[in-house]
Parts: sequence; C-alpha cells; structure tokens
Amino acid sequence: DYDAAIAIAEAVRQRLEPEGRWEIDLRHALASAYMNRGNTKQSASGHGPAAALADYDAAIAIREAVRQRLEPEGRWEIDLRNDLAAAYVNRGNAKQSASDHGPAAALADYDAAIAIRETVRQRLEPEGRWEDDLRHALASAYMNRGNTKQSASSHGPAAALDDYDAAIAIAEAVRQRLEPEGRWEIDLRNDLAGAYVNRGNAKQSASGHGPAAAIADYDAAIAIAEAVRQRLEPEGRWEDDLASVYVNRGNAKRSASGHGPAAALADYDAAIAIRETVRQRLEPEGRWEVDLRHALASAYINRGNAKQSASGHGPAALADYDAAIAIREGIRDLLLRFGGEAAWPAWARFELAQLYLIRIRLKGARGSVPDQDAVRSIAEGLAATEQQQLATELLGGLALAKLPQPVLWAIERLLRPLAGWIQRLQQRAQSEVMSWKR
Repeated sequence: DYDAAIAIAEAVRQRLEPEGRWEIDLRHALASAYMNRGNTKQSASGHGPAAALADYDAAIAIREAVRQRLEPEGRWEIDLRNDLAAAYVNRGNAKQSASDHGPAAALADYDAAIAIRETVRQRLEPEGRWEDDLRHALASAYMNRGNTKQSASSHGPAAALDDYDAAIAIAEAVRQRLEPEGRWEIDLRNDLAGAYVNRGNAKQSASGHGPAAAIADYDAAIAIAEAVRQRLEPEGRWEDDLASVYVNRGNAKRSASGHGPAAALADYDAAIAIRETVRQRLEPEGRWEVDLRHALASAYINRGNAKQSASGHGPAALADYDAAIAIREGIRDLLLRFGGEAAWPAWARFELAQLYLIRIRLKGARGSVPDQDAVRSIAEGLAATEQQQLATELLGGLALAKLPQPVLWAIERLLRPLAGWIQRLQQRAQSEVMSWKR
C-alpha cells in the first residue's frame, strides 16, 4: 500500500531530516514510493493523470535535493541521475493529458530529462560504459518530446523532427550493436519502428517535407514490424500495430507525387488482411473491442476512398464502404445495447452518417432510400442533443448527394465551396499516429 509506505517514510523524514540524519537511501525510498503511487494513479479509476502530478512533484523535489547535495562533490551517481530523469519523464507524460496542463506544459519536463540523460551519455560513452538501457532511456525521452511537440500549438510537426532524428540515431546504434549477436529484443524493435512511424507522420504535414518524404520512414518501420510478425505470429503473441503502418503508408502514397491512389491500394489490402485476422481471432470470443472495430472500418474507408480516385477501381469502392458501414452499425448496436443512447457519441453518429452519404452518392437517389432515412434519423438525434451544426451539415450533404451525378459534377466544378463536403468525407480517416511513450 503506497499510502502506508509514504506515511511511514514521511514520519522517518520528519524525525531525521532536522538532525541531518536523513540519509540518501531513505530519501531514495520515499521518492520511489511517491513515483510508484503516481504511476498507479495515472491509470486508476477516480484518479488519472492530474491526480498523479502531486506525487511526481514530491518525488522530483526529493531527488533534486539529493542532486544539489551530491553533484558538487562528484557523488551524484548514474542510477540517481536516471531516477530523477525518469521522474521528469513521468510527470511530462501526466501533464500531456491532465486538464489545465497539456502538451506545452510537458515540454519543460522532457527538456530536463534529456539534459540529465545527455550528461550521462557524455560521461559514459567515451569510456564504452553507456549501456543499452541508458541509451534506450534517452531515445525514449527524445521520442516523448517529439510526440509532444507535434501536438503543442507553439511547436508542431516540423519542430518534432530533430527529436525523432535523435531517437532514431540512438536506437539504430543499439540495433547495430545487438542484432548481429541475436540480442535485439522485440521491445527495442517495436520502439525503433515506432520512431520511424512518428517521424513519417510528422514529415507528412511538416513544411518542406510532405507525404513523399514520409514513405521512406514507413518503409523502414514496415520492414522492422514484418520481421517481428514473422517471429511472433506463430506463437500467437503478435499484435496488429503493423496494420497502422500500412494504413499510414497508404495515406502517404495517395497524395505523394509519383505514387497516387492506385499505388496505395496494396497497403490498404495488407492492413485489412491483418485486421480481419484479428477480428476472426477475437470476435468469436467476444474480445473484439470497439477500438479494433473502428480501426478495421477506417482501413476499409481509406481503401474505398483510394479506389474512387484510382483509374479502373471506382465501382469496387462501394463494397469497401458497405463493409465499413456494417462494422460501424455493429459498433452502434453494441453501444446502444449496453450503454443506451448516451453511449453512442455524437462524433460516431456523424461519421456513420457520412458513410451513408458517400453510399447515397454512389448508388443514386433511387437506390439509397434506406440510407437517406438513416441520415435523417441521425441528424434528428444530433439536433435533439444540441448538435445542430452537425445535423445541418448532414442534411445539406444529403440534399447534394441525392442530386443526379451530372448535376453534382457541375456544382462541384462551378461552386467548389458548396461541394467541399465531398472532400471532407473522403479525408476523415487520418494517419493512425503510433506514439511510443515509455
């Protein structure tokens, strides 16, 4: 029980600290207890990241006091440095999702962790004593800071690239050292793949880079992840992160010069195959969770969007939208059955209605009466829950979707702002950012 351990350790502190007898090992034990309680609160129901911050504050205060005492004497050892850096990383992770904090507030903590771990590197690397766990810790700190910069309003994707470059350089050096000896473990492989994916995602939207520049990073991530798949899949221990990388590469190819929608189809095929395998494994056992269902639907939507734009594939897009709609209708039914109307969020209703609109446009007004009724029903439900703007957009989209194709094409050519909803419908499934925060 962390509360009891902290109470005991604080009593010891109150007794010994005034006499100058509160030794380093006792300080370390109390800081560790605060750290552990903070880690537990982050994921505990009724607590969460915001509740963990006070514990991380306490751990950092204790460990910074140890630093001030020992560093001037050259006695601030590597394990103590790494413990303080870990506390800063954990507090940064908590701030990212804590209300009244957010990504920008987390950056200072990642800065502090990186500064400490770079000092460790400078001290040990020249002597050949910079071990793999310390390398991995520094790479993870750079990864976390890069992820944070991507979503921080004052930074953005371009600002994150240097951090991803640093993380990849460290992780690749670890790979070169361990892979020839057969000691490059799965978690290290996954972390390097994640770094390439995150850098690819940043390049897609960073000025001066773009989708074409991202493809090489996705290629590298897929090569690593496919090797992991070959090793783990026969043992039943492999997860479907690889599918997300295929989706991301497909998205990049769709808009990259020299590639295009047709080139993206094979990647979407691969993602769908992986996620359908996951479905077949989990659905019969009742373990096919909502997030996995959404992921499979997203892959079908992306492939449908690509087929619409790829020469010779347009008619085949309807089957992909049918599959996505069936999955999302299943999600709707599941949520309504177990949680009632409140369990089916507005964004999920809106996205299902958007799929109906795409299908109405493809089938035509006469062949899509049930879909039209479904859109109206969803719009009415959104309006009843004070989501009038979403309801209005759906009804406007329905009016356009029912028009004959030649008329709709003329409107698109002459009145692009009114036809902008079509592009929005086809761009809903965005890159599935794989952010490693360890």
